[in-house]
Amino acid sequence: MVLFAYHSLASLTLIVCQTTIFARSPIAGYCYDLLIPFIIYICLYTGFKSSVFYAIFLGLVVDSLSGAVFGSYLVTYIWIVVGMSGLMKIFQIRGSLLLPILLSAGVLFEDLVVLFTLQFSGLNSYFEPAMITRLLVMRAVIVFFTGHFVVTVLLAGKNRLEQMVKSYTA
Repeated sequence: MVLFAYHSLASLTLIVCQTTIFARSPIAGYCYDLLIPFIIYICLYTGFKSSVFYAIFLGLVVDSLSGAVFGSYLVTYIWIVVGMSGLMKIFQIRGSLLLPILLSAGVLFEDLVVLFTLQFSGLNSYFEPAMITRLLVMRAVIVFFTGHFVVTVLLAGKNRLEQMVKSYTA
């Protein structure tokens, strides 16, 4: 129950930071979705059922807040959970060098899903291919270097909370 509260508070904090602080920054176009590292963290350190729950819950929240086609974030988060569960059966991902690559792949996947939904809905008529390519590469590079930090902070908070609960119950 305590971890559920921590994960819910952490995800809502990431949503608030993304929609208020980063949306007003000069690099707003290059900021990636902060919930991608959160979803990957949830996949790594909780079970499959809770990962699917958070993917559905956060997908619905972000879809209702964003201007994208409804369901694009929900589908992206669920496919990231499915892909991570499959990769975790093959590779040892926790604490490995694969994590930044997977974070970059998750952000690229989300960006491509959003771009394809915009393209097929007819709303993508003013984007140039060179601009889209530059944006996708910049986001992938930024998440490669900063996404691991987000996952590490989430894990450190979880570990600290578990220590506090253990000390109070002992």
